[in-house]
Amino acid sequence: MTIELRSPDPRGRHGAHAAMLLLVLSATHLVFNFLLTPNSPFPNHPDDFSFLAGTLADMGWDWKRPVSTNVIFLVAACGQLASYVVLNASAVLVAWLALLLVRDVFGVRPGVLAAVACGVVLSSHPAALQHGKYLGLMTNLVSHGFGLACLLLLWHGWRRASAWRCALAALAYVASAFAKEDFVLPPLLLAALLWASGATAMRVPPAAMPWSRASRIAVSMLFVAIAVGSMAWQAYDRNPFVAGLFTPDSSSASYAVELAPAALLRAFATLFLGYTWVATLLAAAACAALWFAAPALRLRLCWLVATVVSLAVPYALIPNNMPVYRAYAWLPWMAAIVAVALAYLAQRAPLHATTMVRRSVPALAATAVALGAALLHHDARLELAGRYAAGESVNRHMLEFLEQQRAGLEEAPLVALYGLGENSPWCGNGTVYLSRKRGFEQRWLVLAPGETACYRNPAQGGRKPRHDLRVTVAPPAHACAQPTLPVLAFDAEGRGTRMSGRDLCAASRGAAAGP
Repeated sequence: MTIELRSPDPRGRHGAHAAMLLLVLSATHLVFNFLLTPNSPFPNHPDDFSFLAGTLADMGWDWKRPVSTNVIFLVAACGQLASYVVLNASAVLVAWLALLLVRDVFGVRPGVLAAVACGVVLSSHPAALQHGKYLGLMTNLVSHGFGLACLLLLWHGWRRASAWRCALAALAYVASAFAKEDFVLPPLLLAALLWASGATAMRVPPAAMPWSRASRIAVSMLFVAIAVGSMAWQAYDRNPFVAGLFTPDSSSASYAVELAPAALLRAFATLFLGYTWVATLLAAAACAALWFAAPALRLRLCWLVATVVSLAVPYALIPNNMPVYRAYAWLPWMAAIVAVALAYLAQRAPLHATTMVRRSVPALAATAVALGAALLHHDARLELAGRYAAGESVNRHMLEFLEQQRAGLEEAPLVALYGLGENSPWCGNGTVYLSRKRGFEQRWLVLAPGETACYRNPAQGGRKPRHDLRVTVAPPAHACAQPTLPVLAFDAEGRGTRMSGRDLCAASRGAAAGP
């Protein structure tokens, strides 16, 4: 088959098709992550409270990931509801940009049913749910959003010999690289595809002169310089992942880099066969079908596979930090190639077949893909939703109780907290949220046997933290020395009781004495 690089459709139809894809992806996201899944977004993870604590006054360029961090501050300033709306919209936007790119590179336009199948494969996966609930993932979405915009601009700019598109692509690449460091390789791989495609990749308007070899080299060198420069800066600024890559002995345990072949093989097996086995099998079948049905697309298939692997590489290198939500980095790409394969095979239906067969077989294939993915992802998505709901419920109860006690705590400079677990508004930077967005200016004393990852005493010396978290940790017996100290005691469900230090001390002694 000969792949036609010049689109025969008018620009209006091209835009209408893109709008259809966006509508379908938005609909499947809403259906699977809200209508078919219990979902009432509320802060759950410490990063959620840290995100919501952001204000416009925090904006600046001295952050480790300045682009995504400033976007977060801008979104957080709009409030909690707007933050979750933007998070979900960003998840859909990233999926849409990936589908547009794969559509344009392969020159195949998925119809409605193929687009629905793509949306179901993606939106039914637990990682899609997390990207609408975990505000900390905005960093990933910003990086991939700018990165995919870069790829689209580079693809069309190179093929049209358009300097302004390539310039915008370079700017988008810079924004992506300084939003997060996990999208550095895909633009370089696309540039390699364009070079490998040679003259067939060029689609220059009749009035334009083709790019010289020197111009293409200049664009390529610019992209290489951006990649090298961003990695050098991240290493200099001690970004956890990049610093761990270059100086593994100084990295934290969660970002420890593992380069042993056996460890990498296990990591890739977990990422592709453990977390995304349904999408991996569907994408593999789609690539195999296109490989044999469309030999002209084989180079582009190699590019797609290389890009998907490159998106997983940063996380395969840190096996101690591989939660399921990482898979959203490459899930949209695998779902997109499934849609393209369905559309291509529908167009290649035998000419001697009846009209009913030509229409029904592709429709049945798309329906089977959608139903299969929906059923196979169902239990894992609902289980994840249940865990989120439990954590959100704890935080809701705690914040509701705190609001009920507001009047009684106004004159208390120090408030003790007892019974806190891993989920609480006081974990990590949560107290910044309580101070800025809820107006609780007290200092907090966490009564616990010792420090945890959530609750720590202020560090002595070293790098000064950006915010005073107003938290100290002390043993529960400390309450006995301050009998009038107000204490908020919480049970496992986050329901609170107001007591004094004297009351807690007496209760603790009674429990120790036993029956």
